[in-house]
Amino acid sequence: MISNNITAGTLLVSQPNDTKKSILDRWIFMLAQHDKEGSIGFILNKPSAYRLSDIVPNIQSDFVLHFGGDIEKDNLYFIHNVPHLIGGSQEIAEGIYWGGDFDTVVELIDNGVITKDNIKFFLGYSAWGGLKLQSEITQNSWRILKKDFNKAFQNLKSTFWNKKVLEIKNNAQFWENAPKDPRCN
Repeated sequence: MISNNITAGTLLVSQPNDTKKSILDRWIFMLAQHDKEGSIGFILNKPSAYRLSDIVPNIQSDFVLHFGGDIEKDNLYFIHNVPHLIGGSQEIAEGIYWGGDFDTVVELIDNGVITKDNIKFFLGYSAWGGLKLQSEITQNSWRILKKDFNKAFQNLKSTFWNKKVLEIKNNAQFWENAPKDPRCN
């Protein structure tokens, strides 16, 4: 059964527990698609060392590329809030869109029409088959956040995960202050 609380546009925060993955990742996700077939999303808080101009020739942009996930990480994806400017966009949720005509995006960026407040780029995406994500939520690997679509376009500081964990988990001070890699402690 698919939870009614999870829809495209839902924000998820990885939960601290005793597994290595949860300690190291500290992810904030936005789901772009969620149905009985599975879920697709992007990691919002993992900037890469690359800029858009590093992979798109002749673009005048220093937009940061984010690590979206392990699937097709050689491909570029984007979400935005300007569907009236970018044709071919798919609505994720009210005010948030996925994809569209990339040539138009390049032109709009070069002309200064869209800014970092309007669009976010990802290398790769994350996916869960079938009800896998629902199972992980049931096992407390993820918590559902209140939808805040403005967060999708902000450069989320590393402390954002810590703040959200403290809001939703009792006795989370240990996890807030734990090193990302416990071997470095």
